Amino acid sequence: MLETHHSQHETEDAISSRWESYRRANTESPGARENELSEIFKLLNPQHGEKVWEYGTGNRYLTFPLAQAVGSIGEVISTDVNEGNTEEVKGKAAERSLPIKTILLAQENPFLPPEYQDYFDAVTSIATLHHLDNRDQQTGMTGRLEGLKKFYASLKRGGRLVIADPVYGTATQRYFDSIDDPEYCYPTGHPHDFPTQDEILTLITKAGFTPQSLEVKTVPWRFPDIEAAKKFVHTIHHARAGADQSLVMAEKILGLTKVGDHYELGWQLFFLKAVRDY
Repeated sequence: MLETHHSQHETEDAISSRWESYRRANTESPGARENELSEIFKLLNPQHGEKVWEYGTGNRYLTFPLAQAVGSIGEVISTDVNEGNTEEVKGKAAERSLPIKTILLAQENPFLPPEYQDYFDAVTSIATLHHLDNRDQQTGMTGRLEGLKKFYASLKRGGRLVIADPVYGTATQRYFDSIDDPEYCYPTGHPHDFPTQDEILTLITKAGFTPQSLEVKTVPWRFPDIEAAKKFVHTIHHARAGADQSLVMAEKILGLTKVGDHYELGWQLFFLKAVRDY
């Protein structure tokens, strides 16, 4: 029993370290994912005074722009299952007097409580929805459907849902499948699968939403040089493999292209907008 407990503790420490690496990668390369942010902002169009639920705090690269957009009379509630993510954002938001409330959610029930029903003008998320299901545990898409239903219930009538996430049949999906191995994504690999566009629309409709748009877009990760790209892909996934090996995998599947004065990895996500009509 003691040996099993020790092993679980080590895994928890490794997962915590992986999140630290995730935050560090994004913080050290603040412009790498600017294309994702730009696309989701165009769809979401956050307004002054609105209340927005950000599902998946990460390292705040979406959180702070949202808070600036809704202003002092608005509110951003940012939730995550990792305490390091929420605590870092909480501290930095307080320093800047931004209207952000961070809430740490339980891994086994990662949603806001009932008092947030009919509360938000918008719910948004980047590259987080797929974490609600685990193919090793054979959950299928039950976790994603539950999450979408929770998002629906949290919105006011006329509220909007804007999500970006990987989708089946893209370079991003093939890349994530290729790093479902602790060598490239320590400690648990990346045991999450991705739906087709038709399956996404089915999930959205089952949750009660009316879809408005769904489009797969290439939103390249941008880097000033190859060394920056190498460091980013190695760090963000907390790889055991060397940095050179991590970049080889990413370049092979995503492609690494020089565009003007910078380099790009060919990241692709679906961008969905849906509304709660009733």
